[in-house]
Amino acid sequence: FVQRKMRRSVRRLYCLGGQVNPSASYNTTTTVRSFASTTNTTATNNPTSGQNLNASSEEVIVKKIGNYSEITLNRPKALNALNLNMVRTLKPIYQNLMQDSSTSFIVLRGAGEKAFCAGGDVRSIYDSVIKPPTTESSNTPPLSRTFFEEEYQLDLLISRLPKPQIAVLSGIVMGGGVGLSIFSRYRIAFPDSLFAMPETGIGFFPDVGASYFLSRMRHGFEYGMYLAMTGHKLSGVDLWKTGIATHFMTKPKFAELQNVLPSLKGAQELESTLNSYSEHHVNVNSTGQMDSVPAETVKLPHLNNIVHVFGQPSLKQIYNELESLTQKEGEEGKWAKDTLKVLKNVSQNSLRVTLDLMREGKKNNLEECFKTDLRLSQRIVHDNDFKEGIRALLVDKTKDPKWKPQTYDQVVDADVRKYFAPLEKELDTYLFK
Repeated sequence: FVQRKMRRSVRRLYCLGGQVNPSASYNTTTTVRSFASTTNTTATNNPTSGQNLNASSEEVIVKKIGNYSEITLNRPKALNALNLNMVRTLKPIYQNLMQDSSTSFIVLRGAGEKAFCAGGDVRSIYDSVIKPPTTESSNTPPLSRTFFEEEYQLDLLISRLPKPQIAVLSGIVMGGGVGLSIFSRYRIAFPDSLFAMPETGIGFFPDVGASYFLSRMRHGFEYGMYLAMTGHKLSGVDLWKTGIATHFMTKPKFAELQNVLPSLKGAQELESTLNSYSEHHVNVNSTGQMDSVPAETVKLPHLNNIVHVFGQPSLKQIYNELESLTQKEGEEGKWAKDTLKVLKNVSQNSLRVTLDLMREGKKNNLEECFKTDLRLSQRIVHDNDFKEGIRALLVDKTKDPKWKPQTYDQVVDADVRKYFAPLEKELDTYLFK
């Protein structure tokens, strides 16, 4: 059932964001006041001055429940996919909650049963690249710039929250949904959780800071490289085993947990309560660092082969090692054949970019990783493979992208490095001011 749901959902993954007007003028204060239309808007910029934090819009809902505030991504028919309007709504909400003395912690979740958040609105970006709006002035940033800058800025804001956030990873968690959740102090997975970063399959790259967190995986840099290149899907307890989630529990236990959350205050009480309702958990300190866990409790299939293959220094050597493993019998040979097929079917240019991106991410801090993401995003969206990936998967739905180059040995190193070059100053530094 999970695999059938995954196949259906992955086809919809990146096309579900609503259309936005990239030329519209947005103001942070206006956004919050519009969002909090049922609240005391005179207190919008000072949530501690008596503002009612219960608020709702079509796409995002905020509720004050006892000692915590709950944010819900409210697009269940679109698998709660993240669009620009949601990004622009969420940022001031977080800024307000950071200052609200009545909010001890935050809970972030998705509406419905199918998804936490299934990705970002790259279909709108594709449309804006293929047919740029004729009404835009020369001074108006394109949607491809605006969306990624503001999405990454929101992810960075979440990573800096002074208060604990619990991300409720129910259902599908992919792409932009990973960016919203992975930097939360606590991340709860369930039997129906499904995680992936499948961007190489659409001619893009694993962004939202993936080069930072995937290069620091519990099972090593090589396992993160495997997830980044193949888009391999983790489900259920495997999210906890890999460290994507800090806790794993059943849905009935989570329902019980929700009854006690409103009365919890301090971070220590919150963590001990989360631990008590979980089948598996790991202790997390105030900086988000997780304690180590016994290796025998987090074993994963094919780990030795994954570490060997995806620790190779080049795409050629990765392919060669997989080819050698296909000669083996049983599950080992089958895994190698399946993995080789996946790599051959995705964008070879994206694989090569991802190889370099992950290596840089291993030595960079989080802001530097997002800075690199921004550089890559501004160039790759104009490339053949991104356009072809979106066309074949989401527009024509023919599933036959015409990748250029077609094979890994045709990728030119000098061309790959151009993606990583600094952008113009105002674009390069805007996100980090």
